[in-house]
Amino acid sequence: MSYSSLHKSFTVNSTFVNGNRRSVTGGGLQSFAILDNSSFIERELVRDLLFIFQGIDGKFIRQKKDKSYEILAEASAPIRELALKLCELGHCYNKIKLFKEKPSAGTIIQSFKHGLDLELHEYYRILADIKSQIQESTFDTPLAEESKSREDITLIKLGICITDVRSRLEILACVVEACSPEISTTPVHQKYGGELCSSIHLYTEHGDPVIKSLAVSLLTTVTKPLYLMLGHWILYGELEDPCNEFFIASDKDCRKEDLWHSKYHIRGKMLPSFISMKQAEIILATGKNINFLRDICNNSTGYEGRAEIKKTIEETPVECLFMENDKLLSNAIQKAYRTTSDMVLKVLIQDSRLIDHLNALKKYLLLGQGDFIQYLLELLQKELAKPVPKLYQHNLSAILESAIRATNAQFEDDDILRRLDTRILYGSEKETGWDVFCLDYKANGPIGTVLTEDVIVKYNQLFNTLWRTKRIEAILCALWKNQTTLFKYQRSIMPEIGPVLHQVQLLIQELIHFVHQTQYYIMFEATECAWDSLMVNVNKATDLDEVIKAHEEFLSTIMSRSLLDIGKRELLNQLRAIFGTVHKLNDFLTAFDERVTAEVISRRNLKNQINETVAQKNFFSEYVTQAKAEVEQLHTVSQDLVYRFLIVLNGQQDSDSITLQCLSFRLDFNEYYAQRDARLSFPLTYLSRRLSFTSVNSPLYQSIHTSMNLSHSAVESNGLPVSFLRQQPIQEN
Repeated sequence: MSYSSLHKSFTVNSTFVNGNRRSVTGGGLQSFAILDNSSFIERELVRDLLFIFQGIDGKFIRQKKDKSYEILAEASAPIRELALKLCELGHCYNKIKLFKEKPSAGTIIQSFKHGLDLELHEYYRILADIKSQIQESTFDTPLAEESKSREDITLIKLGICITDVRSRLEILACVVEACSPEISTTPVHQKYGGELCSSIHLYTEHGDPVIKSLAVSLLTTVTKPLYLMLGHWILYGELEDPCNEFFIASDKDCRKEDLWHSKYHIRGKMLPSFISMKQAEIILATGKNINFLRDICNNSTGYEGRAEIKKTIEETPVECLFMENDKLLSNAIQKAYRTTSDMVLKVLIQDSRLIDHLNALKKYLLLGQGDFIQYLLELLQKELAKPVPKLYQHNLSAILESAIRATNAQFEDDDILRRLDTRILYGSEKETGWDVFCLDYKANGPIGTVLTEDVIVKYNQLFNTLWRTKRIEAILCALWKNQTTLFKYQRSIMPEIGPVLHQVQLLIQELIHFVHQTQYYIMFEATECAWDSLMVNVNKATDLDEVIKAHEEFLSTIMSRSLLDIGKRELLNQLRAIFGTVHKLNDFLTAFDERVTAEVISRRNLKNQINETVAQKNFFSEYVTQAKAEVEQLHTVSQDLVYRFLIVLNGQQDSDSITLQCLSFRLDFNEYYAQRDARLSFPLTYLSRRLSFTSVNSPLYQSIHTSMNLSHSAVESNGLPVSFLRQQPIQEN
């Protein structure tokens, strides 16, 4: 009986679900005899398994909806169990096949599919060999007579034939499952680009040499597009990444001025695990250097040694990208990075004279050029006294030009003077020009990468703070000069104004001392010390990022020490309150000077009218008494504000606490305020640091508190309880 006729008579359909047997009768006694022939059933299952291995259902073995397999034939338990175990290979192949057939964009993921095809070549060869052996051993083939002596391929022999390829296919299925959400049984997202490379790279660190070898082979194919993108970026600074698979991204809408800061960045999700973040930053900086030279500096000639680096990249195998022992590629990247960075620094520091521009900012926006700033302040007195709506840019620019021509600023380089300009900040109609005026510096070209718009805004903030201090100093100096005329009146005509003038002189001297010490602190301890550190860091910088970082630290240090950061907002408010006292004193003395002048003129006109002169003198004496009380009140408020300022200053606990304490010592050089409060006798930050590491019962802790108690006793011995000073609030104006 032929195989086809025998198969037609086979009508029994037996299904096993969860190990339970369910029979459906059909056929005759002969059919049951065929089913009992285990060799025949095994041969049919072997044929079906070949289809299962290719993702196709067989006649007796089929895949259910839940991806498990069922056998539709009467077979013994060992044969059934062995067949189902061999079906696992088909399950792995189905995963790979489903991934390959799924449409996807991206050169790296296409390379992954190509790598899977290469790895499946051996699998297809083994299946073809098994199929040929089955055909040769079948009785109804043309070679039946010659192959009668050949034994049939059993399930056990089939399992032995696919042993080697089975482990490789299981590995490929695991890799595919980890990269595709449609295939994975656990929640994962679709991986592509550098993220896909990272998933495959994990298997290169496996302890099994077979798995490691397979992962290296697959990763070599997958990383070829990544290797080409990397080479093109290092050599020409161009991104050939239409599907966003590279770990460096570009913002096409970015302005040319923001090329260095905003156009290119590292896409962390796409960064392969075999490239560290430090290496990625070097690769990013190399391409940015090339683009900076080409787009900002108009240098498109390339860099020295590019041909040699290109040859190295072309001759270096792709495996060097992820093999740790091979340094050929990393050395080439380092060479390109150093060469391009040196070119950028040369253009920036030597050709564009970055140091000269930074020095110009220090001299003009940080008020380092004393003669120019003083003369500009004098010229702007009348103009800045106007309300904001009456300020005009061209008037301020003309005054700036006059100040430049009349001072040593005229000898400055023409390029620097062209960049120096004035700016009117946004302000309300109630504000004056003093509140909205500032100097500006036009930074464009290569230096604009360091001196960005945000950086210039910080310089404007610093200028505004220093300009306020300079104005307060000018007001106090003018008040001191005006007292000379009043002292002449005191000696000759009006001796009764002497106590007022004496009190005013004391207050002016205290405020001048405060302003001078604050100015010295900002100009020298804040600015000059930070400037020295900036020059050291710029001179030892190896790339543009280090120059930018050094300048940002310079600005951050100055702003922090100038009380402009958020942590020192309370100090800044106290300082402005003290400056507000100066304005009140100025208003008072202006009115007092006018009243005294009018009184002098009146007395000269009424020399012969004795009765009226005596009455007027009595009335003026009452005014002088009120004026003295007002001056004393201003003096008290001023001292209270300075006292509060010193308390807050002495309690700072940050990196600038030492310099701020030095300012506190200079402001209270005669310990006048320290006698009011023992807290000003000790550097609070020093004590807090020591006590934070000291036990309460330790001798060090006890000695510190003993010293503080002695100081408290000294204060109380002068008639003023320390507890009273700490508890009583300071009256504000």
